[in-house]
Amino acid sequence: MGTSTRMSNLFVARNDAGDDQPHGAKANALPPDAAERELALDVTRSWIVEAPAGSGKTGLLIQRYLKLLAEESVTQPGQVLAITFTKKAAAEIRERVVAQLESAQRGDAAKDSSFERETRTLAEAVLEKDKRLEWGLLASPQRMSLKTIDAVCAQVGQMLPVLSGAGGGTTTPRGWELHREAARRTLLQLGGDDTELSAALETLILHRDGNLSNCEALLAEMLGWREQWGELVPLTRDDLDDAYLEGVVLPKIERALELAVCKGLSRATREMPAELLTELATLGQAMGEGAELESPLAICRELHRAPGDAAEDLSHWRAMAHLLLTQDGGWRAERGVRRDFLKLVELQKQHSAQLKSILAQLRENERARAALEGIRSLPPARYPADQWIITKALFRVLSRALVELQLIFAERGERDFTEVGLLAKYALQQDGALGDLSSAQGAELRHLLVDEMQDTSSSHYQLIQLLTQSWDGRSQTVFLVGDPKQSIYLFRQARVERFIRTMYEERL
Repeated sequence: MGTSTRMSNLFVARNDAGDDQPHGAKANALPPDAAERELALDVTRSWIVEAPAGSGKTGLLIQRYLKLLAEESVTQPGQVLAITFTKKAAAEIRERVVAQLESAQRGDAAKDSSFERETRTLAEAVLEKDKRLEWGLLASPQRMSLKTIDAVCAQVGQMLPVLSGAGGGTTTPRGWELHREAARRTLLQLGGDDTELSAALETLILHRDGNLSNCEALLAEMLGWREQWGELVPLTRDDLDDAYLEGVVLPKIERALELAVCKGLSRATREMPAELLTELATLGQAMGEGAELESPLAICRELHRAPGDAAEDLSHWRAMAHLLLTQDGGWRAERGVRRDFLKLVELQKQHSAQLKSILAQLRENERARAALEGIRSLPPARYPADQWIITKALFRVLSRALVELQLIFAERGERDFTEVGLLAKYALQQDGALGDLSSAQGAELRHLLVDEMQDTSSSHYQLIQLLTQSWDGRSQTVFLVGDPKQSIYLFRQARVERFIRTMYEERL
């Protein structure tokens, strides 16, 4: 389920002053990105901000948060929600907001910088409104919605307990222990009364060379990633038979694979200059003629046009990426062209010169390089038959492992962060959930700000989409801030590519 919220890309220029001095060494000088910062404070529009470390993006988010609180359309502090990803970061934002309000209340002189003067003006506007509407923000700063994403998920589950199915229990940061126990219990059913499960376990264990510890680690890791695959794996016995898996699940997987491939190829087609791509295809065909059969370039022998964005073009795109990129994903150095390809083909001088010319024209095109590098990680468009046998067994094993995990949650009165997010997402998908949530918290959410957006997982993205579904991007706005180069939460399934895609498509 998506959202209609449209956003505009807003790239804040790099500087090295740090978050406390986002406008550079000269306090009174306007920063090079002053125009972009001013746009970001237009609270009638939604924005996505890409900004590097030390550029003051958190300070910019705080300014927008204060400005939104001061808006006449905002009648309750809870209508403006700011989200980040750690308790430390959420506490820091809260402390900085409160510090600005307290400083404005005392009448302290603002620091002599345009940024600090702007922030002071916004804080004073919030204090005036706070007094008029009797919010009591300084006496009760918890009224300001500055939370972690996990706290938001937990809040949704608590406010909508019937819809979410949440039965209480504590959230543990040591979810891996629960995953490991569920995996171990599942493996112990090898040779048990459930013959189909036992056969699936045997297939999986043999595939992992009989290493039970390895299988336990695999299942435990998969349980930690269940938000990614949980909706795909059939749960009932009828849905786990071969007929259903072959006729329903496999086509669904292959449609997903083909979609992923086509998206990756569309990105490459969009980012690669058309005339260079055509020239590269012609060069690839010529080089493929002299390549050994095992060479990645051999596929180009029958290439008579530039590759497109259909799934069948994947192998040709992989050959193009091989021509242009090193193993580490960087552009090939000109001096390495002859060295890298002489062992594959008899590289004629004109071919070498042509490839060097193409590389020279692409050298500064980072988007094209990233798109080509992404092609290397694309899956095959058709599921390999030998792997499908293992996958069917894994489905049957994971289905049981999910049951064991739920039993462990109930026994211990604990759950992991993934479960909290899944429960919140499930609750918000029910009819009337947003209205019930607004009634429970006493205010309808109207504005959402997300810091460190690059650290969101797929489940977090879905939660944000559900919270903002049907927003118009004007009376309700989204403000996303992040830096794709700084994603540090891969262990929490952070999906930095989702942030990059959101920047390009300007839509959640």
